[in-house]
Amino acid sequence: MTEPTTEPVPADEPPRTTERWIYGGLRVLKTSTVHAWLPEPAAGQPLPEELRYRPKAKGHWIVGGIYQATVTRTDQRVQLYGAPGPWLQRYDDRDGIARLEVLDRQARDEIAHTAQRRAAQDPALAAAIQPLLEVAASLRTDTQVRALLAYVTEQIYAARWRRR
Repeated sequence: MTEPTTEPVPADEPPRTTERWIYGGLRVLKTSTVHAWLPEPAAGQPLPEELRYRPKAKGHWIVGGIYQATVTRTDQRVQLYGAPGPWLQRYDDRDGIARLEVLDRQARDEIAHTAQRRAAQDPALAAAIQPLLEVAASLRTDTQVRALLAYVTEQIYAARWRRR
């Protein structure tokens, strides 16, 4: 499971190893977002406690996916180097992964709810959306409302991609 790497390391630092870690999803701690990772347990053992790291590098990980992580371990801490990757396989404990997916979904919902509250307090956004609300109030059918939502959503995404 764990194998030493050949990377040169300063003499006072513990050796770096490559381990297999399971991505546990996003978590919210106070006002920041962190990624939860769990070292892959030995066969038949339960999932260990989560290790949480602030995102230093962007990545797209799948909850329950196993990835390679470069780490150093001491009695006090586990230091992650870079971003884990590449994807190796899916962890096979369905119940354990289901619990991690629920925690990830709760964190994502909390993040979205916080962003929505902040947006609702923005007077510029309130002023900009007022004409759309007036158009929506004049619509008679659910189909018309869905068409308006689809159109506005598409225009927002198109503008976002043009900016890049």
